[in-house]
Amino acid sequence: RGNLPDTVELCVGMKVMVTQNVETDLDIMTSACGVIVDIILHPEEPPCITTDSIAHLKHLPSYILVKLCHT
Repeated sequence: RGNLPDTVELCVGMKVMVTQNVETDLDIMTSACGVIVDIILHPEEPPCITTDSIAHLKHLPSYILVKLCHT
Protein backbone atom coordinates (compact mmCIF):
# COMPACT_ATOMS: atom_id res chain seq x y z
CA ARG A 1 0.00 0.00 0.00
CA GLY A 2 2.99 2.28 0.32
CA ASN A 3 3.24 2.45 -3.48
CA LEU A 4 -0.21 4.00 -4.01
CA PRO A 5 -0.29 7.33 -5.88
CA ASP A 6 -1.22 10.57 -4.10
CA THR A 7 -3.96 11.28 -6.66
CA VAL A 8 -6.27 9.20 -8.79
CA GLU A 9 -8.01 10.48 -11.92
CA LEU A 10 -11.60 9.26 -12.36
CA CYS A 11 -14.34 10.19 -14.77
CA VAL A 12 -17.81 9.09 -15.76
CA GLY A 13 -17.47 6.58 -18.59
CA MET A 14 -14.11 5.26 -17.36
CA LYS A 15 -13.67 1.49 -17.50
CA VAL A 16 -12.81 -0.11 -14.15
CA MET A 17 -12.07 -3.59 -12.85
CA VAL A 18 -12.66 -5.18 -9.44
CA THR A 19 -9.37 -6.35 -7.90
CA GLN A 20 -10.74 -8.14 -4.81
CA ASN A 21 -13.75 -10.33 -4.12
CA VAL A 22 -16.37 -8.02 -2.62
CA GLU A 23 -19.67 -9.91 -2.93
CA THR A 24 -19.39 -13.07 -4.98
CA ASP A 25 -23.14 -13.79 -4.80
CA LEU A 26 -23.68 -10.54 -6.73
CA ASP A 27 -20.77 -11.16 -9.15
CA ILE A 28 -18.72 -8.33 -7.59
CA MET A 29 -15.50 -10.29 -7.66
CA THR A 30 -11.95 -10.26 -8.95
CA SER A 31 -11.71 -9.42 -12.67
CA ALA A 32 -15.33 -8.19 -12.96
CA CYS A 33 -15.35 -5.18 -15.30
CA GLY A 34 -17.62 -2.17 -15.44
CA VAL A 35 -18.01 1.49 -16.28
CA ILE A 36 -18.28 4.46 -13.89
CA VAL A 37 -21.77 5.95 -14.31
CA ASP A 38 -21.72 8.58 -11.53
CA ILE A 39 -19.45 10.04 -8.87
CA ILE A 40 -21.24 11.24 -5.73
CA LEU A 41 -19.21 13.94 -4.01
CA HIS A 42 -18.68 14.29 -0.27
CA PRO A 43 -21.33 16.60 1.30
CA GLU A 44 -18.60 19.01 2.47
CA GLU A 45 -17.01 19.25 -0.98
CA PRO A 46 -17.15 22.86 -2.21
CA PRO A 47 -19.00 23.41 -5.50
CA CYS A 48 -16.88 22.74 -8.57
CA ILE A 49 -16.72 26.07 -10.35
CA THR A 50 -14.23 25.63 -13.13
CA THR A 51 -13.94 26.13 -16.86
CA ASP A 52 -11.48 23.24 -16.86
CA SER A 53 -12.77 19.69 -17.17
CA ILE A 54 -10.62 18.63 -14.21
CA ALA A 55 -11.76 19.12 -10.60
CA HIS A 56 -9.32 18.75 -7.73
CA LEU A 57 -11.37 17.51 -4.78
CA LYS A 58 -10.70 18.34 -1.15
CA HIS A 59 -12.50 15.17 0.08
CA LEU A 60 -12.82 11.63 -1.20
CA PRO A 61 -16.08 11.01 -3.07
CA SER A 62 -18.89 9.61 -0.90
CA TYR A 63 -19.23 6.80 -3.43
CA ILE A 64 -18.72 5.90 -7.06
CA LEU A 65 -21.49 4.14 -8.98
CA VAL A 66 -20.31 1.44 -11.38
CA LYS A 67 -22.39 -0.52 -13.87
CA LEU A 68 -20.85 -3.97 -14.07
CA CYS A 69 -20.66 -5.71 -17.43
CA HIS A 70 -22.00 -9.26 -17.24
CA THR A 71 -20.19 -11.63 -19.58
